[in-house]
Amino acid sequence: MSSKNKYSRKISAKEAKKNFIFILKNNLSFFPPLGEVFVLKGDDSSCEVKVESFPAPAGDQIYPMNITLSNGKD
Repeated sequence: MSSKNKYSRKISAKEAKKNFIFILKNNLSFFPPLGEVFVLKGDDSSCEVKVESFPAPAGDQIYPMNITLSNGKD
């Protein structure tokens, strides 16, 4: 798979525990628009997810968006 089709980084313990993945602002254009469901593939599994926006903690401008790991249905 070419690097244009792949986003890869190690998630934090907090992300794994709370079921989300932070997206750095400079990588946001790689992902579909907010709310659009897409398939996130791991080494041995995949699931439907969507990008959602949540307020960053006070003074934190590094992580403005995250991926909610769910079935993609509200």
